[in-house]
Amino acid sequence: MLGKDFKYIRFKKFMTQEYVAEMIGISRFALSWYEQERSEMPITTVLRLIRLYNISNSEFEEYIQKWKNADKSKE
Repeated sequence: MLGKDFKYIRFKKFMTQEYVAEMIGISRFALSWYEQERSEMPITTVLRLIRLYNISNSEFEEYIQKWKNADKSKE
């Protein structure tokens, strides 16, 4: 869920994977895996993306609530 949300935000901001990966200090390959949810995103990467995408605290809280609800529906 998290990776797909960040991918959507990246598209909305017209940013490429190459640009985002360079800005947050990871490889494009790693970013691709996170966006496809093939690998869990480290909290440091999450925080860097929040800063890069300029996500407000309230927006991030909405995402957290969404992720919690998605986790509950899996149970």
